[in-house]
Amino acid sequence: MPVQEYSSPGPMPNAHKTRKKKRRSLFSKNKRRKEKKPFMERMLSKLMMKSGSDPWINASVFLLMIFGTIMVISTDLGLHIGEPRQILISIGKQLLYMGAGYLSMVAVSKLFDYSLFKVFQKFLIIVFFGLMICVLIFGTTVYGSKAWLTIAGIISIQPSEFAKPLIIWMSALAVYMTCYYPRRSESFWVMFHDPNMFFIGCALFVLLQHDLGTLTIIFLIYVVCTLVPAEKGPRFEKTRKVQKWIKGIGAVAVICATVFVFVTDIAENVTSQITPLYHVSTRIRNMKDPYADVYNEGYQPANSLYSIGDAGLFGKGIGNSARKYGYLTQADSDYILAVTIEETGILGLGLIFVLYLILIGRMFWYALMAKDSYDKVLLVGTAAYLGIHFIINVGGVGALIPMTGVPLLFISAGGTSIVAASLAIGAAQSRIADIRKQNGEI
Repeated sequence: MPVQEYSSPGPMPNAHKTRKKKRRSLFSKNKRRKEKKPFMERMLSKLMMKSGSDPWINASVFLLMIFGTIMVISTDLGLHIGEPRQILISIGKQLLYMGAGYLSMVAVSKLFDYSLFKVFQKFLIIVFFGLMICVLIFGTTVYGSKAWLTIAGIISIQPSEFAKPLIIWMSALAVYMTCYYPRRSESFWVMFHDPNMFFIGCALFVLLQHDLGTLTIIFLIYVVCTLVPAEKGPRFEKTRKVQKWIKGIGAVAVICATVFVFVTDIAENVTSQITPLYHVSTRIRNMKDPYADVYNEGYQPANSLYSIGDAGLFGKGIGNSARKYGYLTQADSDYILAVTIEETGILGLGLIFVLYLILIGRMFWYALMAKDSYDKVLLVGTAAYLGIHFIINVGGVGALIPMTGVPLLFISAGGTSIVAASLAIGAAQSRIADIRKQNGEI
């Protein structure tokens, strides 16, 4: 039999094309490796805010953090005389809080998304209420409010602060979900069901902590979020009707509060008869006449006004406040503005006011530019968060309204308030970047 020669099947069809593609892919990989950015440049890019975020907001927050840290260090020098170790611990804590706040803001600005928040919403709520339960069991009482958890005897956190960004995000998500479930928009109470339940649960826990200042702010933020104008058209008709009712009830509540607290003594007399609310009657009394009991209940508000009165235009200079040496026991938190004005004068107050004005004004500007209602809710809610804190703290320090123990965000000492506010601004910056892209600004 003739031997059959073996013939090679030859190259597979299109084999040369496959080899070319492999060579190209290897070449592109090598090119990418060559073009890879240096390590330090990559690390710095990770520490930057989301591309497209508003630079004015970033600059304002950064300047407030720096100014606040300087003032906290200055006040701690007066609060811890002869305790160099405690001063170093306080400085270290404040720097740690500022770093944690900035990193939180950067992370959220890059990660925040409504669909992602929807996935983690239940988990975050469970963690939040778990911390609130821990506060009731293991919490530390400070000035009548059992609202803090102390870790390792050094760092304290106030979990109720995180309710503020959470209630904003939940309100915005509630409006966002009407895009996928249009029937939810037919009823105000159905649309805001989740944030309603969260607020009720949160209010109960905060009341048990005797922290009326925090509860007031959470309530006001939530009311503002629900009052953001709904989209035009029949779909939100019932929502607009409920919003009108809320506005009417709010107007009546403001008038009643003005009459009961400022015009008459009704609120003072009623709260003085209720033991858990006696401190509220004291604060109302101090607001009306801070000098009535200077050496007892009116000691702090009177010294706060003395600090402001001694300031002048330029102040006494950083570190030269006299009132922080024992006259103001809360000089680094609730009354830090009084020390700030005493040391930096009216110009220091003006700087803080301008930076807050930029923050709040830019938030409202982008809320007007936003095309979607849920973005408007998030931005207006964040602006309300910052503005309400500013008004209540400045009003309390100046004895224009009763003192509530509300910190001046980014200026007062305290890590939880800095981180919570940073989270809210980070989410707002994430949406601002997308709004600017939609409008063709970047």
